[in-house]
Parts: sequence; structure tokens; C-alpha cells
Amino acid sequence: MKDVLTGRFKVPASNITTLVDNTHTQIEKAFLDLAVRVKKDDQVYIHYSGHGSWYQSPASAKERRGQDQTWVTRGARSSMFQGKDAVDILDKELGTWLLKLYAVTPDVVLVSDSCHSASVTRDVQVGVRSSDGVPRTHPLRDQFPEVVDLPIDRGLRIGAARDIESAVELDPERNARCIEPKRCYGVFSWHWAQALQASRPGESWGDVYDRTLAALEANPLVLQRPQKEGASDRAVFSGQFAPLTATVAVHAVERDGGILLGAGRLAGLTVGTELVGLVPEGEDAPRLEVVSAAAATARARVLEGRVRAAGQFRVSKYRETEPRVQLYVGGPQAADLDAALASEIRRSIERARGIHIQNFDLVDRRDAAQWRLELVRPTNADAAAASLPEHVNCTARPCAAPELWVVNPFGQLMHPKMRFPLADPAEQMPRLLSNLEAFSRAQEVKSIARQGNATPLTIQVSVLRPPHGNTAKCSEGAKPGSGWQRFEPRPLTALRSGEVKLRDCLSFSIRNKDAKPWYGYLVSVDPGFKIERVWPTARMNDDEARIEGGAEITTTSFYRLADLGRETLVFIASEQQTPMPGVESSGLRGTDRQGPWARLSRMGAVSRDVEANDESGNWGAQSVTLEVNEGDRPR
Repeated sequence: MKDVLTGRFKVPASNITTLVDNTHTQIEKAFLDLAVRVKKDDQVYIHYSGHGSWYQSPASAKERRGQDQTWVTRGARSSMFQGKDAVDILDKELGTWLLKLYAVTPDVVLVSDSCHSASVTRDVQVGVRSSDGVPRTHPLRDQFPEVVDLPIDRGLRIGAARDIESAVELDPERNARCIEPKRCYGVFSWHWAQALQASRPGESWGDVYDRTLAALEANPLVLQRPQKEGASDRAVFSGQFAPLTATVAVHAVERDGGILLGAGRLAGLTVGTELVGLVPEGEDAPRLEVVSAAAATARARVLEGRVRAAGQFRVSKYRETEPRVQLYVGGPQAADLDAALASEIRRSIERARGIHIQNFDLVDRRDAAQWRLELVRPTNADAAAASLPEHVNCTARPCAAPELWVVNPFGQLMHPKMRFPLADPAEQMPRLLSNLEAFSRAQEVKSIARQGNATPLTIQVSVLRPPHGNTAKCSEGAKPGSGWQRFEPRPLTALRSGEVKLRDCLSFSIRNKDAKPWYGYLVSVDPGFKIERVWPTARMNDDEARIEGGAEITTTSFYRLADLGRETLVFIASEQQTPMPGVESSGLRGTDRQGPWARLSRMGAVSRDVEANDESGNWGAQSVTLEVNEGDRPR
């Protein structure tokens, strides 16, 4: 984060205070010193990466789930420390520190990359870097107001995970669970830093948040959902920062001929990206290919020519990486009782990899896997579990029928339909293979929203709500006098989970602020990972996506929130018409569902191998993910 702030935004190093492994009182002093130092209309950025936890709130308090959220500082909960330093920082305590800053300047951004972090400064939001909760009242609780009312129009608060979630760490170079501490990053901080690095003058903090959210939604290893509150429409550092560099410097030429570059993943360099040297006219330009990329550096091999230290290169061919998902098949009895079953599953996957699940690899080590296929024999108590039951084996209890669970490295079930009863393995194998592909393709569609640039196309969404028990089509509800509720339109990315409920209908309008035509496409991924073209629909002419310069259209199609769970809408804008056939898919198959997957076609605007000087046109994307349930009401 410090590299991004000093390099991309030219923040003087003297303006940055870095606290490492500090105590409660030291962090409090830093906040209070900051409030004294800050002047009117200064810009303030605060980033916390560390453990989050909770204390039990008093019985009289109206806290959600009866908990106060906290930051766990050095020495907290230790008998070696006294007073404040022996306890966590309380959410309301942090809120009072922020109010002192807001009294001076409204432009304060707080990012908390910690578990239970979405309400780390308030107690009204919905909710690994986690510490065990404390089932007693925080000692400082009585010293602060019951609710610290932080203003919506001053400051922006961002939490990396909801109160009920863990903030995970990954090795972003391998998109895998951390093994070496020096290659561990909080997954939110990593994607947030990338989104900041890629921002352009005029973009808002909300734009950076949306790109970060899209990247997290697209990562199949990450089930956490960040939250934001406050003023997100302010320009990032008022738009005053350095342009994205067009060149990459050679830091060193190593003895083995390898090239160390002074930019890495945060600057967008990926394995396979090619660069060409900037040399005087008449000289042959050297060429490089990136072979590995860390956060701020990358290594390359020479494809052609001679490379010197301090030489400048530009990207000539960008390679967007689509890493294979690493699968492991195992379980408590995989070496004995379930050995034959585990072998059958591996053989089925190997056969399918040559046909329709080509982006998966089987690995032999559990700690090397991104997804784990665990053979377990759960008890009745595990019937509705969402996390893998630990050490369920046949030595301690009567054997139950085997099940196959697809879980992430943290033991969390990827989806309720990724749990397979194996009383009849031959019946379940086709569903397993189909669902593996469905899940992977859905993640690929979601990942589109983290790519591309800002575009002149804007999309607004309106919520139509039928009266209780009304089952009419959405188009009927849109007619005057239908009796349906209609809520004010808002930008797609501003729609929130609490503003929709099951059976709501969504309508859309698209505006082109450019003088020339652009194309707009809307795709959905439903809770069962079914992919659908919302606009233009499969029955429409592809040219329906064309929005003339200066025009605004209201789409003739509606989208109904027909299932409980997580719904994602992705809007894609492109200067050129984008081929859409084959986008739809049937989604995950339950035990009672049949049907093959239609392979997701690559969208023309999302090239995986783009020449930097080609005429492929500009494009961009944005997305929103909604938790659909039956009880939410619009605010």
C-alpha cells in the first residue's frame, strides 16, 4: 500500500505513518496526533491490515448478533499488558477517533482488512484474519455512546468482510493458499491495491471499491464480501496523481541472463506478457517475456536482442492469465475404506479434462489445492452444515454413506449443490463434472467486471415489486395501475441487497454520453450459477445492443429475482459489437436436474492475448452482486 501511495499518487513518504505490531494506546495516540495534524479539507487515508474479532455486547444493547466488533492489537488479551493495552480496540472507540477527523475534513477514507470488519466502526451493518471472540462485555464499553453515529456524507468506511465472515490471505502469484509468509497478502488489500493502481483521474473511491468487489466475486477461493458506508462519490485523491506509466524499467540483468523488472502484478504485468525495448531509431529493439510476477517486480527472459540495466520497455503483447484450478481428491478414509471411490473420482475427472473441464488440474497434495474434493461420512448433525465436518471417520462411530464435498482451502462448502451423496457414484459423477464446469464458467463471467476501462455508457436499474401473492409477468407489473411498487432508479452498482427481495423484477435503462455509438450488454449469474443474457436476449438481434451517441434507451426485457441466494449482474460496454452466442448455460445441477452445459464463448472485447497496438477497441464492465431473500425491504 505504501508503494502504491508514494508511486502512483505521489504522497510524500514524510506524510505516511506506518504502525507495525503496535499496542492499543500507540494506535490511539496515532489517531489523536493525526486529528491535530490534519488541516481543513486535507485528504486522509487510513489502512488497517490485521486481526478482527468481537466481544459480547450487554444484554440491554441492540447489537446485531449481540456482538461489538474489535481490532486485536499487540498485547491485547495478554496478562503481560495492563489497562487498555490488554484489550482490543472497540468499534465505538474507533468511531469517536474518526469523528475528530471528520470535524476537520470530510475527505477521510478508512479501509479495514480484518475479519468481522464491516461494522468495525458502527453497529448497524450486516456482516483468515480472525481471533476468537470474547464472550463477555468489553471493559471500555461503558465509556462510549451506545451508537456512534458516523455521518453518511462525511468520510468513507470500507470493511474487507462482513461481520459473519473471515478475511482471508492468499498467495496472489499462484492464487493459492499461503505457504510462505513473505508471499502472503490479505486478499482484499491485494485487489484494493490493484484497483487503486489502475485508477484514472476523475474516478471515485466507489469505482475503486466496485473493481475490488468484482475481483473478489470472481475468485473461486474467496467467499468474503466487503462492505462500504459513507461518501464514496469523491474522486480518488481529488484526481491529482501521476498517470499510469507507459514504460517499465530494467532493474538488473542477472548472472543467469534473467531480467528483473521494476514493475509487477500491481502494474498489470502477467506471466506471458511481452515487452519491447525503447531504443534510438536504427537500432534493433530487444524483446522480453515475463516468466513470473510478484507485487512490485517481475522476472523476464530475453526473446531477442541485448538488454541493459536501466533500459526502458513498453508492453507489446498483454496476456491475461486464466490459471487452472487445482483440484485435490481425498478424505479421512481415502487411503483405505474409500480408496476405490477416490480412484474412481480421479479417473472421471481425468477423462473429463480432455473434453469439457480443461481448466482444472489434479494435484496430489491437499495444501497445494485451490478446491478440495473431500470424501466424508457425515453424521446426522452435519446434514445442513456449510463447512466440512472435521475427522468424521468410521473408527469412532458407525459408518454412514459416503458424500463428496467440494470445499475451498478453508473447508467452506463452495455451494449447497457442491455436496454429492455417493450411495450410487455412477449416478453422481456426471453431476459432479457438470457442476465443476458450471461453477468455473460462472466465476469467469463474474471476472469480466474487474477488467477494462471506464466507458461513456451508464446503466440504471429500477426495482418493481409485486403485491404479495401476485405471480404476473414483470411486463404486466410495469403498466400504469398495476398496483406494483416501483422504486426510484439508481446506478446498477449502487443497488444494495437490502433493497431487493425474492420475486422482484428489475428494469434497466442505458445512456450513452459519447457522441459515437457504443454497445451495451447485460448478463446475469443466478444463485445456481445459470448464466443468462438479460440484454439483448438470445431471441433478439445482436444489433439491439447498439446505443447511438447521446441516446438513452429503456430495455424491453426485465429480469426477475426468482431464486434465493447470491445473484450477480454484469454490464459490459464496448466500442465494437461483441459476439454473444453460447453465453447462456443451465447452471448447477441438483440431484433432480438434468441438462448439459453450453460452453461459455469468449467475448470479443475480452481478448486473452491482446496486441497493444491493435484496433480491438475500448471496453469496460461493472457488476453488482445481491443477496436475495424473502424478508428484505427497500430503504
